[in-house]
Amino acid sequence: MKISLNRRRWLQTNLLASTAVASPAWLRHAFGEQAPNSRLRFGGIGMGPRGCSDTGEHMGHAELVAVSDLDSTRMTAANQQFTKGKAAEYSDYRALLDRKDIDVVMIATPDHWHTKTSLDALAAGKHVFCEKPLTLTIRENQILCAAAKKYAKQTFVVGTQRRMEVPRFTRAVNMVRQGLLGEIKHVSVSISKSYNATFAPPKDQRFKLLNVPEGFDWDRWSGQVKVYPYRENRGHGRFRYWYEYAGGRVTDWGAHYLDTVLWALEQDQPGKGLVWVDATDCNHPLPMKDGYPLEDDYYNAAHDFCLKGKLENGVSIELESRLDDCIVFEGTKGRVRVNCGSIRGLPVEENWDKDCYGDDELRALFKGKPKESRMSNFYRCIREGGLPVSDVFSHCQVMTACHVFNIAARLGRNNLRWDPVNETFPEDTQACTFISREQRKGYEIE
Repeated sequence: MKISLNRRRWLQTNLLASTAVASPAWLRHAFGEQAPNSRLRFGGIGMGPRGCSDTGEHMGHAELVAVSDLDSTRMTAANQQFTKGKAAEYSDYRALLDRKDIDVVMIATPDHWHTKTSLDALAAGKHVFCEKPLTLTIRENQILCAAAKKYAKQTFVVGTQRRMEVPRFTRAVNMVRQGLLGEIKHVSVSISKSYNATFAPPKDQRFKLLNVPEGFDWDRWSGQVKVYPYRENRGHGRFRYWYEYAGGRVTDWGAHYLDTVLWALEQDQPGKGLVWVDATDCNHPLPMKDGYPLEDDYYNAAHDFCLKGKLENGVSIELESRLDDCIVFEGTKGRVRVNCGSIRGLPVEENWDKDCYGDDELRALFKGKPKESRMSNFYRCIREGGLPVSDVFSHCQVMTACHVFNIAARLGRNNLRWDPVNETFPEDTQACTFISREQRKGYEIE
């Protein structure tokens, strides 16, 4: 039967009208990703300052439909900020993951929850954006990499922005990769001192015990860690300065700066990375015994350190706490200094990379994708497949290096050897006990 032109236009118009009011999930099922209103939906897990910042970026690519946080005040405030209260709220993130209409999850929990939440999200069929540092232990790295391979059809990206800072960090990486600095002999990494940049004060001046705020589930927030008495600075904001929940500045900024170093030197791959560490020049706020603090009323992660190491390719590296952040690559032909605000050195001033800093070179660093923002790269990988520029596998290699540095620091070792192939300390059984950690019943990761 022949349909008149006017009738055909009427049918097309009404079909578009009907699809406009249908749900995105139904449209994707019926028409695929090119359907009208097929925009991805995401849920936010961990709605503190970092989570809210990430959420704002995600909303340029997907629709926020659910939020989750163990602090109801933060959760509701974020919901009002981004959706005027329209998104669903869940105190338990597992309820958010149960929703079949959510495609992507943003995870910005405290560090000791990153691995567990990411594993649950992958198992629920979600694409995952998780903040750094991704893991608490070397064993968690192994578990996450295995899961990422199992759920390879889902995109899993780590929130390490420095890989996307093309004018500075990516330029330095490309200079090293292109051999413009010659053979790299030494790399210095400076990390600014943290809030716990002094030894613990007298007992009567340390962090006071407090009542748990209303609406904050402190027991569940503690997760795999034993539940310590709640006190100031042990929860929101400064959890990274306690070994129970994180790894201090070494994992906090090492996840950025060591990542840049290992990426540039192609030491962020299996069997690569650190092979030796000297951590004798390291101070902790509290007295330590066998790698553990003897008291629990003040920050305990290393605050003043100069950690020396050697990489699998023979390059020496130094990780030091100072007043500023920067990386210095020293090669046989030249040196470059880079941080969040600038990139300096004769190779930069004379523009040594003018002929090898084009789209093709950057595509190689971006795993075949065009240079763009981290969120654009993430959502492009969801649509097209392939690894994001900040992938879980290379990040876990970097985190292993951070953890090896921290283990040496906690034990005060001056000659700690790490086997990156077998992932063990071949000469130190005590150091091996820090590869994994005891986990509270009900919150086990394995």
